[in-house]
Amino acid sequence: MTDREMLDAMKEMLIPVHMKLEGMAKEIAGVRLEVADVKLEMADVKLEVADIKHEIAGMKHEMVSLDNRMTNMEYEMRRGFRRNNEEIETLVAVLQAKGLLPVI
Repeated sequence: MTDREMLDAMKEMLIPVHMKLEGMAKEIAGVRLEVADVKLEMADVKLEVADIKHEIAGMKHEMVSLDNRMTNMEYEMRRGFRRNNEEIETLVAVLQAKGLLPVI
C-alpha cells in the first residue's frame, strides 16, 4: 500500500468521526441557544421580582400612611369626646345653677 492509498484510507476512516463532530457541534449550538433563552427568561423573572418588590415597598408605605391616619383619627376622636364631655358637664352645671335640672 502506497502512502497515498494509506492517507486516503485514513481519510475515509475519519469521515464518520468528522460527521459525529459536526453533529456534536450542532447539538452544542442548540444547547447554547437554549442557555441564551434561559438567561433571557431569568432576566425577565428578575425584572418581575424587582417590580413585585417595588410594589410591596409601595404597599408598605401605604400601610404606614394608613396607620398614621388611623392613629390621628383615633386621637381626634378622643379629643372630640373629651370636648363633648366637658361641654355636657358645663351645660349640666349651668342648668343645675339655673334650677332647671335637679342637683344629684
